[in-house]
Amino acid sequence: RRGGPTGIAMGAAAGAAAAGTFGLGLCAKRTRRPRACGGGPSAADARGQAIAGNAPRTRSTALNVVGVNPGGDQATDEDTYVGRFDGSEARHASPAMAAASQGAGAADTDVASLPTSAKWSVLSSRVEGLVAELSQVVGKQDAYCISQSTGEGPAMKAVREKMLATPWAEEWSAGRTMFSYGEEMSTDPLEALLLKQLAHLAGARKILEVGMFVGYGSVAMLEGAPEAELVSLEIDPYLKGWLAECLSDMPTLANRHRVVLGPALDSFPTLKGEQFNLVFVDANKAEYRRYVELILEHDLLAPGGTIVADNVLYNGYPYVDRHFDAQPQRRGFGDAVQEFNAWVRDHPALEQVVLPIRDGVSLIRRRPASA
Repeated sequence: RRGGPTGIAMGAAAGAAAAGTFGLGLCAKRTRRPRACGGGPSAADARGQAIAGNAPRTRSTALNVVGVNPGGDQATDEDTYVGRFDGSEARHASPAMAAASQGAGAADTDVASLPTSAKWSVLSSRVEGLVAELSQVVGKQDAYCISQSTGEGPAMKAVREKMLATPWAEEWSAGRTMFSYGEEMSTDPLEALLLKQLAHLAGARKILEVGMFVGYGSVAMLEGAPEAELVSLEIDPYLKGWLAECLSDMPTLANRHRVVLGPALDSFPTLKGEQFNLVFVDANKAEYRRYVELILEHDLLAPGGTIVADNVLYNGYPYVDRHFDAQPQRRGFGDAVQEFNAWVRDHPALEQVVLPIRDGVSLIRRRPASA
């Protein structure tokens, strides 16, 4: 799921500093087969098109999605989404994921020799100092937050560690997965802890997840709501088996998790008659509006329930002018997210709060009758 949109607002200098600090690639080409970080455009856009099951699908400038692995004919069209974007080969998908892997005791780099924006009168040194400060203030925020946060339980830890150890490029090359996956397709550690707390605060008894990937967010919510049943909509049978194997030693938790295989839009009608206290949407950005429409049409949201929509700031594309597009291939998804946010904002029966957590999270609920 890549870094949040803050870096875009900070400008090219801050972006360059963050890239230097975390080894983030900036190339936008996306014809690479192994999506070693999982979610080309994001943990939601890459997976998004996959989960929606619309292959191929074209929406304005959005990417076509072709669920073809190397075992079949490999798509070569430049506008066909086949996996992660080239240039995304950071060691970890986010500073928070790196911090979660290294632990809170990771040594800080000695910054005493770096310039600051206030200690120099020469313009070039002042600019260098500003960049250095931005790399500290912005670049370390997620890592610091996760290092100070607690709550990752045994199931979460098991899924995260197995995800990082899985040779996703090899699995894709061998034709075992529908798409090339990798850790950026996963819910980020900090966001997963938020989901865990939301499930706890809601006292959720039933939870719906649209887009599972490896299930890091799934088990976070299951840990947060120890009495809840969770239903995940997932298109790739490989991932269902992957998670089941990971949770084989945790039958109590695993037995509360049901995975519905198939395109998400086809799966919603099969849930009619069920109601969910919490719904987490993290799939095809171009289908977000339809997901919520179906949730409302089939009365899947329980009274007092909450919908959590991920990636609603989508790398800044919903609010940053296209003149600054670093990866123009993402623009179609960004426009779709912008349209979705506006649709929810203007919906007479809904209200939302948009939060700048990672790539943006919306909390959506039915508008109270008295409002």
